[in-house]
Amino acid sequence: MNLSPIDDLIVEGRLYVNPQLDSEASDEVIDVMVDPKKLYGGIGKQKGKTHLELGGDEVVSESPVWKGPKNKGPFLIVGFDSEYVAGSKLRNRVLSYQYFAILPNPDGSIRKTWSGIGYVRKGERITRSTFFGWVYKEGFKHVDKLPKYAVLVGHFTKADVTAFFDFDQMKNGLMAIRNSFISNDHERSFNRVELPTDNLRKKRKDDHVIYAPLRDTYLLCPSLERSLDKVGNLLDPVRFAKLELPEGYSKSRMDKYLAGDRSGFEAYGIRDAEICAHYALRIVHLHIKEGMPANVAATLTGIGVTLLVKFLREDRPDNYFEECFGLEVKEDSVYREGRGDAKSRSWVSPKTTENNFRLWHSVFASECYHGGRNEQYFFGPGIEAQWMDYDLSGAYPTAMSMIGKPRWSEMRERQEPDYWKYVQATDLAYFYIYFEFPKSVRFPIFTVRTQNGLLFPRTGHAYCCAPEIVAARELGCEIIVIRAVELPVIKEESFLLEFQRSCIGKRMKADDEKSSLEAAFWKEISNSSYGKLAQGLKKKQVFNIKEAGSQTMPPCKVTNPFFAAFTTSFVRATLGEVMNKLPRNVIVSNCTTDGFLCTASEFAIAGAVQGPLFQAYQAYRARLLNVEQVKFEECLKIKHKIKQPLGWRTRGQATIKADASEPIVLAKAGIRTPREMRTDEDQNAWILYEFFNRTPESKFQVDYSPSIREITTGSPQDWILTENDGEKRLAMEFDWKRRPSTSSALDRSMTGYDPHLYFDTTPWDNVELFKSWKIKWIQFNKTQVHTLKTLESFRDFELYVYQGAKKGTRTPTQETEKSLFKKTMAGAFAQGRWGLDNVGKNFRRKEFAGWMTAHGIDMEFYDVENGKKHEIQNHLFPRSDFLLKLVDDLKNEVTPHFDDSQLWREEGDEKT
Repeated sequence: MNLSPIDDLIVEGRLYVNPQLDSEASDEVIDVMVDPKKLYGGIGKQKGKTHLELGGDEVVSESPVWKGPKNKGPFLIVGFDSEYVAGSKLRNRVLSYQYFAILPNPDGSIRKTWSGIGYVRKGERITRSTFFGWVYKEGFKHVDKLPKYAVLVGHFTKADVTAFFDFDQMKNGLMAIRNSFISNDHERSFNRVELPTDNLRKKRKDDHVIYAPLRDTYLLCPSLERSLDKVGNLLDPVRFAKLELPEGYSKSRMDKYLAGDRSGFEAYGIRDAEICAHYALRIVHLHIKEGMPANVAATLTGIGVTLLVKFLREDRPDNYFEECFGLEVKEDSVYREGRGDAKSRSWVSPKTTENNFRLWHSVFASECYHGGRNEQYFFGPGIEAQWMDYDLSGAYPTAMSMIGKPRWSEMRERQEPDYWKYVQATDLAYFYIYFEFPKSVRFPIFTVRTQNGLLFPRTGHAYCCAPEIVAARELGCEIIVIRAVELPVIKEESFLLEFQRSCIGKRMKADDEKSSLEAAFWKEISNSSYGKLAQGLKKKQVFNIKEAGSQTMPPCKVTNPFFAAFTTSFVRATLGEVMNKLPRNVIVSNCTTDGFLCTASEFAIAGAVQGPLFQAYQAYRARLLNVEQVKFEECLKIKHKIKQPLGWRTRGQATIKADASEPIVLAKAGIRTPREMRTDEDQNAWILYEFFNRTPESKFQVDYSPSIREITTGSPQDWILTENDGEKRLAMEFDWKRRPSTSSALDRSMTGYDPHLYFDTTPWDNVELFKSWKIKWIQFNKTQVHTLKTLESFRDFELYVYQGAKKGTRTPTQETEKSLFKKTMAGAFAQGRWGLDNVGKNFRRKEFAGWMTAHGIDMEFYDVENGKKHEIQNHLFPRSDFLLKLVDDLKNEVTPHFDDSQLWREEGDEKT
């Protein structure tokens, strides 16, 4: 067969018709030559209507809905996937490529679909040119004309786009978003694809060229629905259910599945491509429905930004969006240096920037922006009780809805020292303060940023917003304002409330119409729009493929530090207000972003929601839902009910005892459960086993997936992605973001498990004390790694911390509670301290050592003799049950004159 010149360059890029893996295959190569005359790229307007010629039929649409780069016309949607055998290092062996193509009508309905699967011999791969030539060639069997614009859609494309032979030539046209690939529409090196052809009499240079940007359904799915099986369920759980591998087969060894059940293998592969194509089409439907160009957007959050900007510009005064966000459009000079025969040129282009009033205070407002409140309030197994997981319903959309239209030109510094005493919770006001909460406050309000995440200490300096000031004021916090900035607003003009109300209304309509995909879409648009307000505020590094290096994530069109800081502040402050109003006997397990798990009854919660912040939240929630009022139960909903929780660190919770058929609580804190653990219940059981049976050497299996950097900067033999099994240390010890309470520490017994350490916590007095414990925990584990599983192990670390603090040393010695008590008591006896000089003439050093040994403290005569030179420290020991009983026996059996007041220490008296 005669190959075209382009085909000759594809040394490994051949698709075979019917080969079985590792068997003799036909040498017939799929003919990928297409007639350039059959590619077209336009629609024309006639008499106010849009006409599209497709397969000889005329389809009429009332408005031109198709739009694409270099092309105004329809586009082809091509879902694609590859199957492979996992290889060594970064290299896989590709078995097959499969696609599912959809040619839509202008209204988004389906004109025609076709699909295919093609195999390659061992070690071979194909180019995109061959791939699209194959897709187009098969398409011409069904229709006469195909568009020059095709959208290539995969799911988690990092796993499949690397299977193209020419990946290295096209990688500079890609962007890395959330560890996956999509095309950069400003780079032609990826989007432009030359189809193979032997037609040497081309009328135009680009007759055989199509434009094919890459999209990823992983980036277009709601955050909780990103697995491909959930994507299929959103489309139709029956029609588009992802096919499961039969028992005995694995994703890493698909060659065995191909050899054992070829028809099943092909159905499995094509179904994945089919789900991607149909989901992309549904995104097109949503674009058309919302009056946007019919296209497949890059990300779902990007769609949210487009919708928000569009909402604030439609039927509004000119520049209304810019007025709301503190922006202005200026003329900016652009210069482009000439290359080759092209001349250098410059021109004037409009540029949107911050207005001066916003610019002057943006850095300060950015410092006031923090993330959600995430804390674990005890370590180990909680008590058996009725635990409720309360969740602020629609937390971020509701907080956003409180923002009125700013009067940017009136923003000002507030110099009054008492300004904090009368600022209101819904004011846009930003502070840098020194604060000090009373010691009785269980959950301090202000956030302090550290290298180990956010901390909520009792005293310190903090950047904050008005909602936190109000919540702290109600708790009797003393505040000294160092700087305050106020941004006046028109509260009646709640432009973000109107947008959120629109999203909620469309979500409710989708629920009524039983459209799970649209309902999930609008829920995500509503909830994620807050995240776009904060994009680029904190320095987050992302990898730039073209530059082969990291760069700071830039802001987006709606990034606004003033709005983002207020929104997160209000949610954190509201949670803090409610938790601090709970009765003292209520135990709180953890707080996670917009909810908390605790033992409070609904009656106790009713008393805790009477504060000013929650009342404002409840009022704005009603406005957002466009109703007269909402009950507090609808604002603070019960998400889970369990009987006994396990907590080990921030975002690390599991369920020891469930509550009948209620859903369990499970947050794995970065720990990956085995692949076969599909249900929450199975994963929870695995987490419990690992926690209660952990050792210093405990690890868990992880699937190592090469990073974008490794894939795009590696040598050619590394271009194909693989996943390798690896191990990671099991991190299930406490993170020390709260101070352990000595008096609460105990070994808690549980049904079905060995007793395990439990302790409650209190807030740190200051950040320095937290850092001190964190450093000492690292030092404590330097020579020997420890696990906090027993009360004894906890006491050992406490003494390590406390002994070093008393002596003023940086690296205290590791001593157990018993060894340190032996040294202290031997010294006190030898030196006649604490009443031990009055024990009687017949009770000497040998007898004292024997008595201590009989009571659990191994002591020899020479220990007492050496005690003459020991430096004795007062107030060194916690009031543990063991030591309290020993001291009581000492008073009864040795001397009633023993003064034990010099032994005990009070919680929190250690110094850094």
